[in-house]
Amino acid sequence: MRDIKNTLSYKWFQNVWNEGRRDMIDEMMNREGTFNDLVGDDHPQGLEGFKTFYDNFRKSFTNINVKVEDVLQQDDMEATRCVVTLTNVDTGKKATFSGMTFTKIRDGKIAVGWNCFDFLGMYQQMGMELVGR
Repeated sequence: MRDIKNTLSYKWFQNVWNEGRRDMIDEMMNREGTFNDLVGDDHPQGLEGFKTFYDNFRKSFTNINVKVEDVLQQDDMEATRCVVTLTNVDTGKKATFSGMTFTKIRDGKIAVGWNCFDFLGMYQQMGMELVGR
């Protein structure tokens, strides 16, 4: 049986997101790390770019909990399946949605992350109207 609690992905979601430990970003992500599919292509990457995304997300949502349901790991890659619950700061509306991540690990830290979260479902549950780009 897999022990997902020993994976970097599990520790990332537990520390950074569930416990709100922003300081763990520096310990768990490479300085030049890239994260895909969370922000537009014009958004800065690396530690500082991720911290900007993180800060903005936490300003908009509270009670963030990421339940890691499974992690598969092989060599320098991890794939994670999770369920996220959170509350919109402005409206108090809650949402629950699923997500998957794929993480490339280098020197014990996140080097590249690919993210696939159902943000559309999240916004729909909150009654938010999305406008075309």
